[in-house]
Amino acid sequence: MTRFHFMAAVVCMLGCGQPPEPKPTSPTSIDAPSVSPMQESTTPEVIPETTPPPAETSPDPPAPAPSAQTEPPAAEKQAPPKGVTVKSIGMHIGGGPNDAAAKAPFTKTIEGGFPDFVACASHLPPAGRKGTFGVDLLVKKDGGNPDVSSPRTGLPGEPFKACVVQVFERLVFEKPKRGATKLSYSLRFDSE
Repeated sequence: MTRFHFMAAVVCMLGCGQPPEPKPTSPTSIDAPSVSPMQESTTPEVIPETTPPPAETSPDPPAPAPSAQTEPPAAEKQAPPKGVTVKSIGMHIGGGPNDAAAKAPFTKTIEGGFPDFVACASHLPPAGRKGTFGVDLLVKKDGGNPDVSSPRTGLPGEPFKACVVQVFERLVFEKPKRGATKLSYSLRFDSE
């Protein structure tokens, strides 16, 4: 008898012909398949390889939304034109007094913006860079950025006008001595 026939006979004696006897089960037990002692010693246990499921990847985060920050004034985008100057030509303080001492803190703040006003002139045609620009400013009782209204000028172009208004809006005033103060102010653009 060959070794193959011998093994077949042994397997048949163990598992052929008689059904396995049912085991009593308890409600909490789980039946495991019965394994004969011979199978344990001659058959190696095969553990199926399992591949871990692929890690879930989150979709790429959405691109950040465009910033809600306002567009910087056009004065910051343009190089100041050469030969353009700006000077103060008039200020009226609503309700007075209108002396030099009362005007000084307001004049100092506005003159601090002159380089930006000059840069706004880059929006004007080279031959048309002479003229005046006036506005009304409300400086609040705590100071800070003014409310700008009634821009008036004979100089051409909306980009120029918008640029000058934005420069006025960015000015930061000290707290006025007499509370909220209304100013009427004019400056002059000149070109060589």
